[in-house]
Amino acid sequence: MNKIYMFDVDGTLTPARSLMHEEFQGFFSQWAEGRTIYLVSGSDLVKIREQLPPHIMEKCAGVYSSMANCYHVGEQIVYRNIYSPTDELLSDLELLVENSTYTVATGNHIELRDGMVNFTVLGRNATHGEREAYYKWDLRTKNREHMADWLSETYDDLEFAIGGKISLDIYPRGYDKAQAVSHVRASAGKEREIVFFGDRTEFPGNDYGIVKALDDSEEPSCWHNVSGWTETMGILRARYDDRN
Repeated sequence: MNKIYMFDVDGTLTPARSLMHEEFQGFFSQWAEGRTIYLVSGSDLVKIREQLPPHIMEKCAGVYSSMANCYHVGEQIVYRNIYSPTDELLSDLELLVENSTYTVATGNHIELRDGMVNFTVLGRNATHGEREAYYKWDLRTKNREHMADWLSETYDDLEFAIGGKISLDIYPRGYDKAQAVSHVRASAGKEREIVFFGDRTEFPGNDYGIVKALDDSEEPSCWHNVSGWTETMGILRARYDDRN
């Protein structure tokens, strides 16, 4: 029985917040023919479309955006979860920006999305160079991990996951990418194997929820933690370049 393929976008199919590489576009467009493919991203649909060209998006059976809190088939929204953060949470996020030891702040630090909040002390107005600089600093200091731990102590009804290179994804418990698995299983059945690719599968990464759901399930599944689009393409060529 044909497999169901699910892909994170940032860091898995594309470089962070960048267009899918032309080489991978060519391979993926041909590889996707006859396969069932879903995108499962922390980004909203607008940002996903900035990174994946139309001929790639058209290969997908559906798109789970904003941590699977919104599901799109073409231009249709099939479902959407609503979450309104409390004033207390927003105040604490603003406090983290004000007190951050990172010296660059570019603005647009708190972004409300379907079912979630995206937060960054750097700011979403950062250039690619500024994003890379923060990412390297974060690897050394574990800034995002420390912020997630601090916030978790106060808000036990929320989850705080590291996403992309600069941000935290914040959402009510259960509003994570695992929703995509249960939704696909409900429509496609439990017999088909789900194969997932993501770059943030370890806790507290924002792909952790989906791989935990796959591991906890008795249904057939497989997942791959990748370091970037080149590794994704390599695995697809080596292990999945047949007609399954």
